[in-house]
Amino acid sequence: MMGAMLDPLFGSTGLRKFFHRIGLATSEETGLVADPTNLFPGLKEVPALTRMIEKYNSDVRGYGPQARREGRGRGNLVDPAFKDEVATVNLTAKDLENPAIVNRLKAGGVVKIKDDGTIETDVEGRPVFLPTREVNKNNKKLSNDILEIIRKKEDAGETFGEGHVSLEKTVDGKDRATGVFIDPSIIDQLQGKYNPHQLAALKQINQTLRNGTGDVWDLFYYSALKYNKAGRKVYGQIKGGDRTSLPFGIEITKDGNINIQTISMDAFIKNLEWFAKSKGYSQKMAQAFGGMNPFESTQAALKLLPKYLQNHLNKIENGTKNPASGITDGQRDLINAAIGRMNADQVKANPVLEGLGDRRRQRQQSYRSRRLDRIGNAVRGEPGYPAVKSAIEQNKLPMRMEGGFKYLQRLF
Repeated sequence: MMGAMLDPLFGSTGLRKFFHRIGLATSEETGLVADPTNLFPGLKEVPALTRMIEKYNSDVRGYGPQARREGRGRGNLVDPAFKDEVATVNLTAKDLENPAIVNRLKAGGVVKIKDDGTIETDVEGRPVFLPTREVNKNNKKLSNDILEIIRKKEDAGETFGEGHVSLEKTVDGKDRATGVFIDPSIIDQLQGKYNPHQLAALKQINQTLRNGTGDVWDLFYYSALKYNKAGRKVYGQIKGGDRTSLPFGIEITKDGNINIQTISMDAFIKNLEWFAKSKGYSQKMAQAFGGMNPFESTQAALKLLPKYLQNHLNKIENGTKNPASGITDGQRDLINAAIGRMNADQVKANPVLEGLGDRRRQRQQSYRSRRLDRIGNAVRGEPGYPAVKSAIEQNKLPMRMEGGFKYLQRLF
């Protein structure tokens, strides 16, 4: 009788998640299997399973005090889309009263900037912030201005180099643009209308994309914000962190955002480390890259990344059949798999990715789309990592078209 009553209860996904959160364990076959809170007296408990659930809640999901102290768990994610990126910097409302601290955010869209490029402050010398609606309004205006300038130049017969962002219509009739870079003259036309620090960051990143120098960037990236309307107009908290990023393209979305498409070097290295330590791939890593332990194998693979990427740019196919590339098939496939899945064709072209399975491929993803208005600061780092997306997608050379390479910029 009791079982019949509980079956529909535990069949509900929402209720099952609720029970998991309060410490109850359920299974598809038997319903409730552990009840540490004694919500249902007399129900048989499995101690080992109870301990496992408690450890999961504490260590992985971040409900325990130790996890919260270490900055882990859902509450400290910078972007919900990227489960491996937690905040390493948490700025309180008190911190945001200090112009020296807020100076690190001036390239983003939340701080009000004066015509001379300095941060605007109130009568007490505290930085002035823009409300969320104004940030979004500015983003949309900036995006629309770029699209309009491109459209006018194209209508006048002007052409741009290979890889330039191209206009296209979405299925719902809105404009968007994707590509590798934006012609510098377009960014120049925006000067004096928008945050000069934001435009400077866009211009510098864009220049490295256009020149193909493959610069790695340190981007201070912060989370989406909610404006505190009570009392003084300021954000209650800003959380974020430095992200070592390899830009490979620019996207102007139909929703009015400018995104810098990047490979997260932090995620790429973590993926290499996973391969080097994993029971199923550690031997393959050692055979491909050498090394006496996982650390040495990972470092050897990391050192080959510039050559792997530069070969794409220089039209040299990576792989054992082309010794001039300096990259074997095993090295190529493992590096490509550590970058992660970008599309289905890449999985078919890479036996390592294909063997990971769907769940692991979802986690093994270093692609990050960074919104320009949430990049508070951008510092150029080491060059020599020119990422060509179409070559990574196909696990070989970029697609050839008449007149040169076609840079395929697909939505994921």
